[in-house]
Amino acid sequence: MTYSSRPLLTLGLLLTVGFSLSHVAWGGPTKASLGGQWLRDVSTKKIWFAEQTSGFRYDVTQTKALQALIRRAALLVTNEQLAAIPLSGSSESGNTVVRNRYAGRFITAGNASYWYVAPATQQRLDVTDLTSGLSLSRNVQSTELALWPTDPGVRSTTKRITTPRGTFSIKYVVVNLINPQIRVMTDNVAPGLGTCACQCNPESMCGADYRALCPKTCGVRSFPEFIRLRQPLAAINGAYFHDAPFATFSGIGSDLSVQNSFSPKQELTRDPWASTLEHPIIIDSTNRFIVDMPNPGCSRNGYTDKPLSRDLTFRTYTDCIRSAVNRRSTQLGGSGQLQALISTDSFLVFNRKNTVTKYPLDTKQRTVRTSRDFFGVRGQLLYFVVVSGATVPDAAAVATAMQLDMAANLDGGASSALYANGTYLVRPSRSIPNALFVTR
Repeated sequence: MTYSSRPLLTLGLLLTVGFSLSHVAWGGPTKASLGGQWLRDVSTKKIWFAEQTSGFRYDVTQTKALQALIRRAALLVTNEQLAAIPLSGSSESGNTVVRNRYAGRFITAGNASYWYVAPATQQRLDVTDLTSGLSLSRNVQSTELALWPTDPGVRSTTKRITTPRGTFSIKYVVVNLINPQIRVMTDNVAPGLGTCACQCNPESMCGADYRALCPKTCGVRSFPEFIRLRQPLAAINGAYFHDAPFATFSGIGSDLSVQNSFSPKQELTRDPWASTLEHPIIIDSTNRFIVDMPNPGCSRNGYTDKPLSRDLTFRTYTDCIRSAVNRRSTQLGGSGQLQALISTDSFLVFNRKNTVTKYPLDTKQRTVRTSRDFFGVRGQLLYFVVVSGATVPDAAAVATAMQLDMAANLDGGASSALYANGTYLVRPSRSIPNALFVTR
């Protein structure tokens, strides 16, 4: 059975659900008994949600934070699974296994509707337009609330990881993607297709066309300058730039595509689907990572190498990409809003499998041991990682050992950079054209 309609969330229904949650025999203040519950601190009057996947509680007193948490924490289910969980107040029994699995969680079938499965009844309540969790909350004392810690935000660690290819020292940053206070963002220095983003050795990197195309500036920025401008909680250097296989425009090398998330225009450095050697990774405003986005087939007729701000055709093309991303995001249970985009030349891990051998690595990537950088996702956790003394296949082995669901290769060597909580964990020895951030 396919579920296609949803009832309106009424005040009476909220009060009924709130009453049932408030009069459950809890069996003592254990952490497990509070999981998946709305908790109202009787001393501060703040409302918290004890999110079970992360193991943290989040302040959802304000509507914006409440809606952000619902959309970020929502698990994607099928229409059949959704229909197996009865509506709140229903006499239907549904499927006991499905009801148990999602009790205390937010779910979505990817149609821009969001549901909460109440632990006490194991029935679902439409929370798509919920503006307050007050009527759903249970009063708790501060001692009970303390059983669920708050999300520490960005955490950084140095450790050694043993793989079949050897033991490697790594530095990494981890952050919970469902935290309603954080966003994953990307930035580039010089937006616009065909814009030169050379190192400080322009003739050798860009060829003879350099002085005509980039007479005044090199499109790179120091990593500390990126940090000063964007004020992130955490950051890592971005994608490769000026690699020969990507010299598809203007006769010069071009960046892998990276979006400027901080600009109202959200400019891309280039077309993310221009080359089969490039693999775009999209992040929406619920911090969902979309790694299977096919070429949307947007028309590029009349396309030129002019900067985006002067090129109406390319701006229209960018809007087309944004619309396609929005549709795919909604299908996956996301917000439908493009937030960031960064491309990789190779996935080190995909669907928890080491996939690096599927990509055409060059000799340096395969044999030179240096700092290798990547970012990856495991469940709802995002990792920024720098591996010391490694080849790209070594980095893939590390990502596999970390049991990541997905890991994407970034530039490394002299470009390696890692920052968290006001501290430079790794400093690059050269300027870079783009970076990946965690911001508030």
